[in-house]
Amino acid sequence: MGNRAQIILTKEYELEGELHKHYSPTIYVHWNGSLDEVLTMVDKLAEVMAHREGDLDYATARLIGLYHESIEGNLSLGVWNNKQNEDDILAENPGDNGTYFVDCKTFEVMHHSYSGTTHYTNEQRKLVTDE
Repeated sequence: MGNRAQIILTKEYELEGELHKHYSPTIYVHWNGSLDEVLTMVDKLAEVMAHREGDLDYATARLIGLYHESIEGNLSLGVWNNKQNEDDILAENPGDNGTYFVDCKTFEVMHHSYSGTTHYTNEQRKLVTDE
């Protein structure tokens, strides 16, 4: 049981005229994976990364740091390498709240859950977290 989710930051890049994606390591949260909690952390991440949008490595480190500051003890927060493929990442669904992909340049969120996929733009993210 828990309020589990996995969060992966993404960055699109172009190579020889084709769009590709880089994926961060998987960030796992056991009790902090609700939509509101994740979107609140993404808002904080956007503030921390102001003027450095698009830096996948630093955004990943900063998001882990934000979670580390808010979760006490040595449980409920994990990080691991993934297979750098969206289908394989989604197959590792931890249950409860599913998987969140966060674009590290725009901070838009794609939430994959049992009820389907929802895209949260910056404006929609504010509406959800301001309720």
